[in-house]
Amino acid sequence: MGWLKEIALFGLSAGLTVAAMEAGASWYFGGAFPHLNVYEADPVLGARLRPGETQRLAFAGNPAAGVPATDIRINSWGYRGGDWTLETGGNVLVVGDSQVFGLGVQAHETFSAVLQEELGRPVFNAGVPTYGPQEYAAVAEELGEDLDADVVIAVINLYNDLFEAGLDNRHRHA
Repeated sequence: MGWLKEIALFGLSAGLTVAAMEAGASWYFGGAFPHLNVYEADPVLGARLRPGETQRLAFAGNPAAGVPATDIRINSWGYRGGDWTLETGGNVLVVGDSQVFGLGVQAHETFSAVLQEELGRPVFNAGVPTYGPQEYAAVAEELGEDLDADVVIAVINLYNDLFEAGLDNRHRHA
């Protein structure tokens, strides 16, 4: 019977240790998760952002000192930010990967948000981390007409897009 007590005490001790570590990490990162975790499988694009999801993200590359976490919201279209208001003509669609998505910055600091402020017309952020040139083209084709986009901007990330051009996202990421 003594060994059952020892196993129970070990289990309790291990459980309390894990709970304390989780609580400490949650406090340290402001309740944020260290990886974007709002994806769902997609047979064509490999993955999509799950509409309606929210997450606090503690991305290691956050540029602003003192800003340990960013708030992520995925709109009803399945892209970052608030819901899109469609206007007739003059709309801009921006496709790309994590740079367009704004990994590490708040939604109002993304390239698309700043461009919208400068242009004074709707700019739709259709950036998705993990996407490459093949997915940019598919997203532009899928959304361009629905959004009545007059302009489509594809932001090419020279760090990785040139290597990803020949292999679609379904085969790059599982």
